[in-house]
Amino acid sequence: MQSKKPVKIKELTYRYCKEDPHSQVLNSIELEVSKGELIILTGASGSGKTTLLTLMGGLRTGAKGYLEILGKNIVSANRMELVELRKQIGFIFQSHNLLPYLTAQENIRVGLEVHKEWRRKEMSEIEERCFQLLELLELSHRGNFKPKDLSIGQKQRISIARAIANTPEIILADEPTASLDKDSARIVISLLKELAETKQCSVIIITHDNKILDYADRIIKLENGLII
Repeated sequence: MQSKKPVKIKELTYRYCKEDPHSQVLNSIELEVSKGELIILTGASGSGKTTLLTLMGGLRTGAKGYLEILGKNIVSANRMELVELRKQIGFIFQSHNLLPYLTAQENIRVGLEVHKEWRRKEMSEIEERCFQLLELLELSHRGNFKPKDLSIGQKQRISIARAIANTPEIILADEPTASLDKDSARIVISLLKELAETKQCSVIIITHDNKILDYADRIIKLENGLII
């Protein structure tokens, strides 16, 4: 039975080099995240925020302790198990990672086509979902543009649309508003908050943007690998 808490972390530690105690980045992290909760992680550069986020997303291995994501302790998960886990998570990172040879709408479609349930649907339904997201992020007029013809902020919004296209149970975001102007940042954080409230997504955001702190259900600060 899947845990009611999509994220449960107990005594989680991580070192960049197992043999070097001075390379420890995370120290006995304890954290639980509920369905529908929007959490913001803050802290200085090097405090362990991104390391923690990538461990939760199955993008990094080698931790010790207990790290349960969507009902499974992934500390000892194998490569294929981590691949399947990542399909259930929406990732929003500062590097947009858009495919340069695809249009904005096609890049969003890629976020749907990795899921079996969407591959079974008619193409018209897939395209409608892509267009719906473009409209939500006020980019419907840029759907046929390739990344080279988009601004940095527009690329970021497309990467966000791709990440949330399948309404994942967990969304992990590293500085999602860093390259956005004030209005675009408001649109993005409002959409993430709405997904948390209406779809019961668990949203975990790293940010230095003080303007979005009010949207958080909880603000968690890391310092030297510890939650304080």
